[in-house]
Amino acid sequence: MGKIAILKAINSKSTGKGSSKGLEDYLNKEKALKTGIDCDCDNWSSDFRLTKAVFDNLEGRQYKHFTQAFEKESGLSQEEVHKAGIDLVKMCNQFEGFQAVVITHNDKEHLHLSLIHISEPTRHAQI
Repeated sequence: MGKIAILKAINSKSTGKGSSKGLEDYLNKEKALKTGIDCDCDNWSSDFRLTKAVFDNLEGRQYKHFTQAFEKESGLSQEEVHKAGIDLVKMCNQFEGFQAVVITHNDKEHLHLSLIHISEPTRHAQI
């Protein structure tokens, strides 16, 4: 069978300053590959909040979260899965101008990544 990946949007109703705490705890508990796009991959949540503060928009949805899971039998390495996530962000116009972080982890039977992007476009914040 081919290398099939499933992309899923995670519907989070969490809002406000503490909304990313549970997600941060999960993503930081396992060894993972991390890449930040226009943000520090180890401090993405703080970077997102700083950007949101520039827009005086610290309430409401703070980020959008997607997961991409690969079949156990895909034969892909963690590095290849991670690169696929980075490539997805770079190829999709919907992510252009947004801070994002790609975190690939292997705490399940299959490799999967989380793609989190800020809900506020940052292209207008550059001065």
